[in-house]
Amino acid sequence: MTSHAWRYATPVLFLAVWAIALIRLPVPAPASASELAEVAIGYYKIRDLPRMRSTFKEALAQDPQDFRTNFVAGVIAHQERDWKEAQTRLESAHRLRPDDIETALTLGVVYHHEEEYEAAARLYKRVQALDPKNPRAAYNMGQLCVTVLAYGQAQTYLKQYLQLAPQAPDRPEVERLIGQLQASLKASKTKS
Repeated sequence: MTSHAWRYATPVLFLAVWAIALIRLPVPAPASASELAEVAIGYYKIRDLPRMRSTFKEALAQDPQDFRTNFVAGVIAHQERDWKEAQTRLESAHRLRPDDIETALTLGVVYHHEEEYEAAARLYKRVQALDPKNPRAAYNMGQLCVTVLAYGQAQTYLKQYLQLAPQAPDRPEVERLIGQLQASLKASKTKS
């Protein structure tokens, strides 16, 4: 009986010894800014934000011209509502790739939040020039027009959004907003 138990225990012991040996192996440090950015993303996924920030900082110190590192750091800062860091990183990414649509759209949202409305409008219009069928650009431009009280233009952009994304999950909300804008425009015309 003892030899029988030992036969099954041997592979388990071997695996345990192997696992301990692997744990003790030194882990090579990532070599490039992109690899460090991947590590930072891993920290973000497990919500270790201090390590994420320090790893992004290390990656950017290593290569401040790495588009992906700047873009991902900017998107994560945007998601975390760190508007100044998002703006800094996304502006760097935008300088590196001025025709990147995702960078322009996300940077436009940051500008909108920071009340830099003209800069946001320029980016959304740039995206529309690069990709006339981009529904997010139309939607974002419509929301920007609502913010600056340009209700007529807001309606135009929001209707364009619904044409470009007929199955949009927020369609009922956008249609309701368009109706409210139309009512506001009619009310302002009757007062004049």
